[in-house]
Amino acid sequence: MTGPTPAASGPATRPLPLEEARDRYLEYLLSVKAVSRGRATVCKIHINRLIEFLRAQGAGRIREVTRDHLEAYQAAVAASALSPATREDVLRVAILWFGFLSDYKHLEANPALAIDPPRRGR
Repeated sequence: MTGPTPAASGPATRPLPLEEARDRYLEYLLSVKAVSRGRATVCKIHINRLIEFLRAQGAGRIREVTRDHLEAYQAAVAASALSPATREDVLRVAILWFGFLSDYKHLEANPALAIDPPRRGR
């Protein structure tokens, strides 16, 4: 598959605003991972919810996000009225987003390693 990859632009030289980090990840999902537009839209909704939470906590750039922010986000998601499956998906999207940002050197360390998403019962 062709298309731009985040690695083509090299490591980040400046801290990314949260929205730019989101947009790079969504481009990656669509062009490299070939996820459906519907799935990319769901990921965008989940990431936007996380961005709103992070902004309320004072983080405006991706490198300002800490483990404490994400542990607080996990607690907020766990206490939400979302279904168990949606809570799991919300947290998995956060984990994958930060994994992407770490893999492509937009972060020195991955703060999402603190997130332990709930497992759906079978």
